[in-house]
Amino acid sequence: MQETKLADLEAIIEVDEPVTWEAGRKAWLIVLTLAFVSLIVALDATILVTALPTISKDLNGSGSASFWVGTSYLLASSVLMPFMGSLSDILGRREILTTALLFFTIGSIVAGASQSMDILLLGRVLQGVGGAGILPMTQIVLCDIVPLRFRPKYASVAQLAWAIGSITGPLIGGLMVQHVTWRWIFY
Repeated sequence: MQETKLADLEAIIEVDEPVTWEAGRKAWLIVLTLAFVSLIVALDATILVTALPTISKDLNGSGSASFWVGTSYLLASSVLMPFMGSLSDILGRREILTTALLFFTIGSIVAGASQSMDILLLGRVLQGVGGAGILPMTQIVLCDIVPLRFRPKYASVAQLAWAIGSITGPLIGGLMVQHVTWRWIFY
């Protein structure tokens, strides 16, 4: 019985995969770029936490408006993320990632230049739409360029960047609010 299960597993695993594989300059550049993008998205997801009270005060926002500004990014990102992989199969990885980066950048500009909580909320939703494409595309592109056997090594670079961004986001947000202005959080 176990032999059958082992044979089934061997059929699933890519046995023709190379035993050695070295990422060339282009592959490393892609991996590092994806890691940088992951860092930025992770920062954006957490940087607002310590700045929200100051932003709300500056824009005359209510408690519920502050809640929605903080939540809108994650909500938009979570709702749209499941569709991005399939959409990238249809339209292409580069197109989805480029469009996602465009949405994220426009959202950042709108949020940083906002003069009201409503416009800030719009900027955060646009950032969330961008984040919804960036996060899955990071993993999908890594899977496209790195053979299965070597993925953990290269995926860990992007995951480390995500972890660093998530951890340092609130600290950076607090420092920016104290020493510069909250608007720089979005630039």
